Amino acid sequence: MENICPKNLCTGCFACSNICPKDAITPKADNEGFAHPAIDAEKCIDCGLCEKVCPINHPAERNLPIAVFSGWANDERIRRESSSGGAFSVLAQQTLSEGGIVVGAALDENLKAVHIAISDASEMSKLRGSKYVQSAIGLTYRLIKEKLSEGKKVLFSGTPCYVAGLRNYLQKEYDNLVTVDIICHGVPSPLVFEQWKSWFKKSNSVETIKTIKFRDKKLSWLFFNMDVEGTTKSGDKFSYAGGFFKDAWIRGFLSDRFLRPACHRCQFADHHRCSDITIADWWGYKNEPNEPNDFEKKGVSLILCNTTKGESFFNQASVGQMSIKSRKFEDAIKTNPTLSHPTREPADRAKFWECFHNETFDNVAKRYMRPVGKTPQEWIMSITTPGKQRQLMLNIFYKFRRLYHLLFPSKNPDPTDRLTIYQRVCRRLKWYRNRFFRYHYAKSIKRSISNKKGKTIYLFCPPIHNNLGDQAQTMCIYRWFNSYYPDYNVEWIPMQVSDDKTLALVKEKIADGDLIFVHSGYLTTELYGYLPFIARIVDTFTSNKITILPQTVNIATDEMRDMFTRSINANPNVTFICRDETSYAKAQELFTCRVLLYPDIVTSLIGLEEFNFATNRNGILMVLRDDKEKFYSDEQLAALASNLQNKGVKIERFDTTINCSPFTWTLNRERTIKRYLRKFADYKLIITDRYHGTIFGQIVSTPTIVIASSDHKLASGVRWFPEEFSNQLFFAESLEQAERIAERILQQDSHPTQSAPYFNENYWSKLHNEL
Repeated sequence: MENICPKNLCTGCFACSNICPKDAITPKADNEGFAHPAIDAEKCIDCGLCEKVCPINHPAERNLPIAVFSGWANDERIRRESSSGGAFSVLAQQTLSEGGIVVGAALDENLKAVHIAISDASEMSKLRGSKYVQSAIGLTYRLIKEKLSEGKKVLFSGTPCYVAGLRNYLQKEYDNLVTVDIICHGVPSPLVFEQWKSWFKKSNSVETIKTIKFRDKKLSWLFFNMDVEGTTKSGDKFSYAGGFFKDAWIRGFLSDRFLRPACHRCQFADHHRCSDITIADWWGYKNEPNEPNDFEKKGVSLILCNTTKGESFFNQASVGQMSIKSRKFEDAIKTNPTLSHPTREPADRAKFWECFHNETFDNVAKRYMRPVGKTPQEWIMSITTPGKQRQLMLNIFYKFRRLYHLLFPSKNPDPTDRLTIYQRVCRRLKWYRNRFFRYHYAKSIKRSISNKKGKTIYLFCPPIHNNLGDQAQTMCIYRWFNSYYPDYNVEWIPMQVSDDKTLALVKEKIADGDLIFVHSGYLTTELYGYLPFIARIVDTFTSNKITILPQTVNIATDEMRDMFTRSINANPNVTFICRDETSYAKAQELFTCRVLLYPDIVTSLIGLEEFNFATNRNGILMVLRDDKEKFYSDEQLAALASNLQNKGVKIERFDTTINCSPFTWTLNRERTIKRYLRKFADYKLIITDRYHGTIFGQIVSTPTIVIASSDHKLASGVRWFPEEFSNQLFFAESLEQAERIAERILQQDSHPTQSAPYFNENYWSKLHNEL
């Protein structure tokens, strides 16, 4: 075994080290101070256990929260000493009272973050409070398994990736284990933390640091402080409280420049949680009329109960120990962004590390961890308590700020902020234009449905958004309807203007011979939230034929999978079409309806003479995604581009998400798509991690190298292309292989020949007969 998972995705959970039967895997820090598994080749027996327990390779099962609470500990001391409202301490006390152990992050005698186990309430202070540095997990999972096997109750607390690592390591559920994760912003580098401690001691003439509290609430929970105590070189007691706005470590942590690379691609920064209970600060909390308004000083916890075991345990622990209120999950999402997506990677992260490795830490601190002043709204919040006075002051400030930004362009060096008054007005007018378009588009659709005549096809979920591949699907579906259903009128019902009222209107107007189609694409996954609406379509129309056009199926959670499967299987008139073999296998396993396997409908354009563009081809077009589905990091892709450019190759990067107004797609969809297809035909080679980027290359007969994306969609989709495409389409297992293939293709002088209309002849000319 050489590599367990890609380095840039490794979270440092070390489930691999814990499971290894030969202790062949040990932590080894990289040049950023993050530990990665180092494999001793002499000890390794290639059993594959490390690869199997890795939560990157095999994600742990996750669940949507079933209950959401806000609250705080009734014990004022616990609440004061906790980072938020004391929820963790209450859960830990319950475990310890039952004779169990609690495992969590602590600072050891050298002030290094490590995971430890405690069995006595007197040791709770070690685990209480946030630790803004990555904790070394060691062989903690082995200890937990041992205690669980002895029948002891165990409460494990850590980041979501650590919880996922533990669950994969245990390989089964234990009734006496409760897992608690945090809504994690990302884990900072232990190497930077060590350098900060040395710099801090030197800057403050400190001989020894005894304690560090990353989140102290002496002044405020809202604007927390870094608290450090120790002794000076003269032997005097030293005490430091660094505010949110000036402390170097807090400023550096919140700048995100030295978080672990995997944190910026975290699969666990999502609504679906892998633990029994999730805890965090309830930022933006608003007290009820009958509640005290001192929460901004004392703190409030957010608690998500993700499993029935977690809910039961929390209810048992909180009785008499916490003041709690039931809340909506939507309210929790609003002020905890990493509950929805990973922390964004800063553009200057590489510059930070270059400075860190080549300059003194004093320069690093001055440049990247510098103090900042309070913004006006922060100043208003710091001098007022929650209430009408604060809201009035904030409203006045927001109105003046909006007027100021409109009249006076920003002088910020960021070029995206240097907008003229004309540009600002245009941007605002563009926003109003899009709102106007969507409002009147929705009205026109409903008016058309109300006045429908004759046989009708209702197409649900075509896109309004600017993804070129999705718009190409719409164009192909429109062409296919015209060819095989010429006597039907088509009503387009985009997702953005669909609602229950529209469904009710269609239900009222639909006739027995009318047909329902659902747009093709990535709709039957949890990524974009379409599943519940498609299920409602299937539930609503039980007497008409429903065809769900070629989809990728990727439903991770049991709750969503059960809901969607139940709807599909309850309607005998559904035909579900998959666009890859993996999705087809999943659909056959889940659904009792007719399931078909067809390629993406954009393949119907391959081999058409109208796309045989005669151009002088030169250079490489890199068609790369910039969203949750990407697999390779920006640094890896930039290195590939740089290597090819160094060989004298012209490179252009392009994403199929483009900037167009909604009017463009409504009035000029086909012309716009053809214009961009000509762009694909201008290059000698395409490198892409987009499925439609792959298909576009074949439409214009441009050799295409496909690299991996984050799921099976792309690798499976490439398998559709038969042998006759083998001289034009290549799947690269790594970026190194992609570079070698690119060099070989660029050296060829031959011009590509037009692709054969394989997909039209073998699939799309036959589908209407099957339906």
